Amino acid sequence: LVSEPLFEESFSVVLRRSSPLAKRASLRLRNLANETILLIDRRLSPGVYDRTLDLFRQQGIEPKMVPTATMPYEEGGSILVDSGKGIYIAVGGNPIHPSFAGRLIALPLKEPSAVTEVHVAWRRDEQAKMTLDFVQLTRDAFRNKRVSSPVRTPALPREIRRRIEGRSPDRRSKRTGV
Repeated sequence: LVSEPLFEESFSVVLRRSSPLAKRASLRLRNLANETILLIDRRLSPGVYDRTLDLFRQQGIEPKMVPTATMPYEEGGSILVDSGKGIYIAVGGNPIHPSFAGRLIALPLKEPSAVTEVHVAWRRDEQAKMTLDFVQLTRDAFRNKRVSSPVRTPALPREIRRRIEGRSPDRRSKRTGV
């Protein structure tokens, strides 16, 4: 395989909005020293696992960790955070399952080395035109995006936002749509 870096993605911290840490604009690893860290099993995501442990080692912090088989953008991972089992160190600006957007928050992890490179990879001897076209399209799409930008959760439909906020859904007439 060969690979080519496309951009760097920043790490973030996923926690409950009710957490005292959620009032901050960003977090440092020292802020997380007493938190339980939910960490994806290394067999499922070795890059995230290794990079997360490296970040703590660089700061001389030994975190309390709970291994998981999910990430916070999956429903199961968001349930773990929402139920108070711990927090995630995640890749991206908002890696939260949309159903939990009203209860969880992702804050930037402000550490100089809290980034990871995102690559496109392909077989060195690749001959398939579709694969080679994909690699070129990807290069072109990310040519000027070599720095990290936060990922935003797409806007939720009004009815779901109202439910999250505890309001009743719109009562539009089914016949007229108004």
